[in-house]
Amino acid sequence: LDPKFERFFPPFKPPILQALNETSAHEVCQVAVGVVGDVCRALNEKIEPHCDDVVRSLLQNLGKVELERGVKPHVISCLGDVAMAIGEHFQRYLPYVMMMLLQASQVTFDNDDYDNIDYLNQLRESILEAYTSIVQALQEGGRSKEFDQYVPPAIALIELIVKDENRDAGVINAACGAVGDIMSCCGSRVGDQFRVQSVQELLRIAQSQYQNDPRVKTNVT
Repeated sequence: LDPKFERFFPPFKPPILQALNETSAHEVCQVAVGVVGDVCRALNEKIEPHCDDVVRSLLQNLGKVELERGVKPHVISCLGDVAMAIGEHFQRYLPYVMMMLLQASQVTFDNDDYDNIDYLNQLRESILEAYTSIVQALQEGGRSKEFDQYVPPAIALIELIVKDENRDAGVINAACGAVGDIMSCCGSRVGDQFRVQSVQELLRIAQSQYQNDPRVKTNVT
């Protein structure tokens, strides 16, 4: 796909939205989510006129208990793609998206079987990467201050992660990246909030346990 696809997107939009709503056929829904992400990366700001319908469908999917849970990290990642595509215009979706991300970040399991561990790592990684995309998008338009109120939930998620012995390198990498990007974009307004034990512990874990992982090493140096 490239920006020239813009003129072809309107006829494709109804079937894409329909596929997004096929929550009973999660494979179809997941493919549609991937298509939306591809279109966002191709069209960038030109996707903005279509985003009300797209974001509405994505948020509805996050709230549907009948949607296979493995699709939801992809939905969250797609919201990050939307943010990066439309930049500061994402601000109008911010309260609704962040409310859903907050709810998702509070998911935990008493039963630490492999499927639960894998899902929780994927979910948390997608949330943290979405935080990064959203704060960068707001920063582009000089609206990073809009993100300040969401720093405490981001730190609360980091606290859950550092306490979780089943965390993986992808989550640690995403957490370190989110901390760096939020501090870079929001600056001194939020600096003091990151001077907490959970963030220091995150950096210690990254440096001591994942020092050979090139992704994590990049985000802590």
